[in-house]
Order: sequence, then structure tokens, then C-alpha cells
Amino acid sequence: MIDQLPQVNASLNAVAFAFMLAGFGAIKMASSRQWHKIFMLCAVGASTAFLASYLTYHFNADSKAY
Repeated sequence: MIDQLPQVNASLNAVAFAFMLAGFGAIKMASSRQWHKIFMLCAVGASTAFLASYLTYHFNADSKAY
């Protein structure tokens, strides 16, 4: 399972980026402040999940020589 976490990390980063783009688009519309807030909170949630996954991987994965 640990070896799959880099792909999970990349996916979570992509999801957070998509939420940030959606929030940016929502704030550009004058009447979409509520949607902006929702998208930004979702981006924070995805970023938090990324951080947890990233730390889990780096605390449990073996070192790799390059």
C-alpha cells in the first residue's frame, strides 16, 4: 500500500488545484461568494489529506539511492 501513496499524493494535489481554480472562477463572478468559500474549503481539505498522505509515505517508506 505504501508504494501507491505517491500516486495518491499526485491525485490529491490535482484535486486541490482543481478546487482552487474553481474557487478563482467563482470569485470572479460577483454573485458566487458562497461557492468560492465552498471550493476553498474543499481545497484546504484536499491539501490536508495530501499532507497526511505525504507524511505517512515518508515516515514509512524505505530510503532509495539515486
